[in-house]
Amino acid sequence: MPLPSSPSSFPLDPAKPIIPVDVLLEGPNGRQFVRMALDTGATYTMAPIHTLRAIGYDPAASKARVEFIAAGSVEFKPIVTLRSVQALGIRIPHL
Repeated sequence: MPLPSSPSSFPLDPAKPIIPVDVLLEGPNGRQFVRMALDTGATYTMAPIHTLRAIGYDPAASKARVEFIAAGSVEFKPIVTLRSVQALGIRIPHL
């Protein structure tokens, strides 16, 4: 499923509580689309661990961790730098 080439071709409804976006994650062993929520204020991008493994990453092997505050708990999640992330017609390498 190719992504449209122009960011202006994506209608967004700011009234919706979650804005779903199709995202292409690229790693050393391939690429995979995932549907993710757009968060314009996020410091990090969260991706499913099974997807990261499928495209060639081992999150458990990462020594770098970030504190993540979930509902009622504090967790430390691995940091993985992907080959590229593409969404809304924009490709960002090494994210």
